[in-house]
Amino acid sequence: MTTHIDRIPSQEHFDSRDYRERLQREAEEILFHPSLAHLLTVAAEEHNISEASIEALANTPDTYTYALTVAKLAKTILDRREGSGIERHQLRDDDLSSRMRETIRRTVNELHMTTETPVPSGSFEIAAVLGATVAPIAKRTDYLYDALEAGTANTSILIGLGAERRLLDVDTKYAHLYPYVSAAEVETELLAHAAQDWFTKNGYTAPVIDRSAPIETFTKDATLGSSHRIQTVTFEDEQSRPGWAPGMIINLSAPFQKTHHPRANTGETVRFLLALADLAPGDRLLFVSSQPYLLGQKFEIQRLCLEAGVEVEVAGYGIDSARLSASALGDEIAKATAKAAALYTALR
Repeated sequence: MTTHIDRIPSQEHFDSRDYRERLQREAEEILFHPSLAHLLTVAAEEHNISEASIEALANTPDTYTYALTVAKLAKTILDRREGSGIERHQLRDDDLSSRMRETIRRTVNELHMTTETPVPSGSFEIAAVLGATVAPIAKRTDYLYDALEAGTANTSILIGLGAERRLLDVDTKYAHLYPYVSAAEVETELLAHAAQDWFTKNGYTAPVIDRSAPIETFTKDATLGSSHRIQTVTFEDEQSRPGWAPGMIINLSAPFQKTHHPRANTGETVRFLLALADLAPGDRLLFVSSQPYLLGQKFEIQRLCLEAGVEVEVAGYGIDSARLSASALGDEIAKATAKAAALYTALR
């Protein structure tokens, strides 16, 4: 792949030591949170996990071992999707007791996995919207563009990070709210249309989607393979671009190794971005997502960007946790805990 994203040099001082200490504090806030330990104890009782496992949590010799033990237990007890091939919205609570459901929801709230994380002020080399299904994509795009228009943050490059997955029923059922669903075939196109839609409904001239962007296929063998593309969204002339709007809008779909999901995950998508972008230590990147997924995504992105010395901020809107099953929320707690432990390890 020869295409790359040119970097705008950062003018801000970057103290890598202070930044690493901040990341460690953020990881510790979830790994050592008493509500997480309580949830695991309740879950172990509900699922007949051996007392030895919980005792191991209480008897760990140091904080690092404790963090890894917490993450392992969370995955064992709360991860309902690993290897199943099912989507989050398909998770049900049929086999969870009322006590377990209440404990999961209380823990999610106490870990601040439902509340808004506002877009921070300042300049960013790249601002990116993380892909999803149509409704979150539209809301995340609106959330970021509203902040850019208001002058809260600014960037010269805006990227939609998606996948070449085909649209699902959960996308098409919202066609009455997002009519552009009918003009899209894959997630990456939803990101492009969401950007267009924001400009149109806010009284601006809509940018134009480059529909000639080639889809490049990566195939390793019969079970490992994917496709990806780099697609631009541009204004027909400079006069039609608002002064605050990024000069470059790109949608990326990353290549990935097929496992139990037929699309790139957050890690594969961010690695693809880092491979294309011309970044330097001290550069700032902004990623916009939404709760309750934001915490796990934040820890993973921070870890992947550590080697490049790139500072990461993650923002997104909150949710009413009652709209999701307790199983789905528990799955996100397991994911966030695992990603926090991986970041904690990388910082050692």
